[in-house]
Amino acid sequence: MSWLILSAFLQFGIAQGSALMYQPPDLVYAQFPPIYEQLNVRAEAGLLFFEADLRADFQPMSWDNWFPEQMTYILGAGLKIGPLTVGAKRICYHPVAPYMEHYGYQLLPYSEGAINDFYVRLEFKSK
Repeated sequence: MSWLILSAFLQFGIAQGSALMYQPPDLVYAQFPPIYEQLNVRAEAGLLFFEADLRADFQPMSWDNWFPEQMTYILGAGLKIGPLTVGAKRICYHPVAPYMEHYGYQLLPYSEGAINDFYVRLEFKSK
């Protein structure tokens, strides 16, 4: 059994979906960017684990010209004992370029914010 285990993955995908954002007095319809890339690294030392994710969503300008629109950063750590995992994640998302929309003397970003995620997970696996 190794004392330190390192792992990583690089993922590319196509996202599909949309959302309604309420920004009084307007209702804004947003269609999510169609492609993304995600990079994850994880380190495990005994019962402890640490992980980091970086996701970039891209918007097309033309078939051969895409620009990054949204970045999502995730930092997490926790404790894994058998099927039980207790952990915490900090998830923050930031626009690469804000909507250049003038709204009451301020520029509104595409989407921006952060979430603190505290969780307990119980995993079941069949053999």
